[in-house]
Amino acid sequence: MLTALPGSGGLLSEFRVLDRRVFILAAARMVVTLGFAAVLPYLGVTLHRDRGVSATVVGIIWTAAGLSGAAMQWVAGEVADRVGRRPVLLAAMLLRTANL
Repeated sequence: MLTALPGSGGLLSEFRVLDRRVFILAAARMVVTLGFAAVLPYLGVTLHRDRGVSATVVGIIWTAAGLSGAAMQWVAGEVADRVGRRPVLLAAMLLRTANL
C-alpha cells in the first residue's frame, strides 16, 4: 500500500475522500494537456517550415509563452483565493481549449 507520511493513513485513503468532481476536473485537465503536448511540436514546425517564421522567433514565442504561463499561475493563485478554485480551474481549461 502507498503511504504518504508515517501515521497519515496512507495516500490512497486520502484520495478516496476527495469529491468525485475533483477526478472529473483532473481527467479533463489531462485531456487538454495531452492535446496541447501533441499540438505544440507540430505548431513550431509549421510556423518555421510553412509560414516562414525563423526558428529564433519560434523559440522567442515559446519562451514568452512559458514566462506568461508562469506569471499567470501566480495571478491565478491570487484570483483563486478571492473567487474560489473551481471557477478558476474551469475558466483556465475553457480558455486553454479555446486557445488550442
